Amino acid sequence: MMKDFTDTLIRYDSTLSDSHEREVAIDSGIFSLKPTIHQHASEGFFQEHPIGKVSNTPKAPTSSAWLIVVITAGFILLAWSKHFHNSRLMQYLTATFSSKQLDILDRDRKIMSDPVNIILTIIYNLSISAVICLYVNDVVMQQSGEKLLLVGYLKSLGLFATVFLGKFLLINILSNIFKIDNYAYYHKANNVVFGIFTGLMLLVLIPIYYFTFNQNFIWMIFVLILIIQVLKLIRLFRVGISVRRFSIIYLFLYLCSLEIIPLLIAVKFISF
Repeated sequence: MMKDFTDTLIRYDSTLSDSHEREVAIDSGIFSLKPTIHQHASEGFFQEHPIGKVSNTPKAPTSSAWLIVVITAGFILLAWSKHFHNSRLMQYLTATFSSKQLDILDRDRKIMSDPVNIILTIIYNLSISAVICLYVNDVVMQQSGEKLLLVGYLKSLGLFATVFLGKFLLINILSNIFKIDNYAYYHKANNVVFGIFTGLMLLVLIPIYYFTFNQNFIWMIFVLILIIQVLKLIRLFRVGISVRRFSIIYLFLYLCSLEIIPLLIAVKFISF
């Protein structure tokens, strides 16, 4: 009897062992119904995406030394203007929002021959060219390399300076054709004043973009530039209506050729 009982236990133990081996084989095979620890790890939150790892870390800006030099140069020129001509600098800023202040500014010293105007206009050219170059490289082309960006910035600076001086030359030519010397001078003075305000605004916003590198921020900069240009057009149109030599049609064509068309060309250039 004892022998039979022992044989029964051996057969029962063998059955349990075979059953356990089959269960392990099923659970660990390719047709396993129960996920293993390895499968949980591979299917969890740390699973690598099939097309590569997805990173939420913002891409670093492609600009470096040249932009720091531009920003530093701009703030040095601004510090010089504020130290030696602080009251004149404040007059330029307030003249942006008031035609009366613009008349006072010009009465104290002619705007077109003012050395402060020259310094602040240089800041404007440095800042607007930097914004254009940053947009083209960091948003449109997404290029990298300091040397390439420096060349691109120098091209933008040269192109914008040429357009800026060319606009003033064209204003002089049209003023001789239409005999509107006073309005032409007022037009140039408004370009200077609004340009100075835009340049100083960009000089503050560019470092913020550099350290945050939020591409939405650079779009906000372009919106602010557009708003400033619209305000300038409204002032020029309002004053132009009072000029007797101008009809509405001539005034519209005049402003289109000098303000609207160059703005559209600039938009086309930076979004090529």
